[in-house]
Amino acid sequence: MELFPKTRGSLLLQVLISTLIIAWLSYIVMIKYFLKPTMNKTEATALKEEGFDTSGYDSLVNTSKKKMHQAAERMSEQSRQIDDLSR
Repeated sequence: MELFPKTRGSLLLQVLISTLIIAWLSYIVMIKYFLKPTMNKTEATALKEEGFDTSGYDSLVNTSKKKMHQAAERMSEQSRQIDDLSR
């Protein structure tokens, strides 16, 4: 007695169902992983207070790049001021 009898088209049906299950699980994982950053409320609140956009990974990365660029500009301006004072 076989657990799964060999009928016409049963292998195709098994492949389709397993593909559907894998695709559905991949979709759920992609939504959880890529669309919204995972952080607790304290971290999200602190970042929002500092002006970071936490609505998605792209916006968080872009905001971080802008903030780092602004910080680098401030540091270079401060170093120029120190050089001017030392002359």
